[in-house]
Amino acid sequence: MDVISIDKTGEDFRLIYDTKGIPDLVAHDARTILYADPLNKVNTIQIILETGNLCMVTRGAHLGRIGVTTQRERNPGSFDMFNMKDANGNSFAT
Repeated sequence: MDVISIDKTGEDFRLIYDTKGIPDLVAHDARTILYADPLNKVNTIQIILETGNLCMVTRGAHLGRIGVTTQRERNPGSFDMFNMKDANGNSFAT
């Protein structure tokens, strides 16, 4: 275990390696600063939204509704709209 000191802020961190050899910084008050792996690219989450997939709405007026996508309306320069149908047969757009 190594100790890293930052003179400007007066903070000390313990450098601890996890089981995979990835370093973590741990402060005296148990705050943990995780190492950002350079092999992981930022904002690379790919979401596949195709007709027939089961989806759950996580924001907006239809929060928490689960349904199957029936149609995708592409709007260049804006958000895509999805028409969905829930288990009760009710259709809604989000």
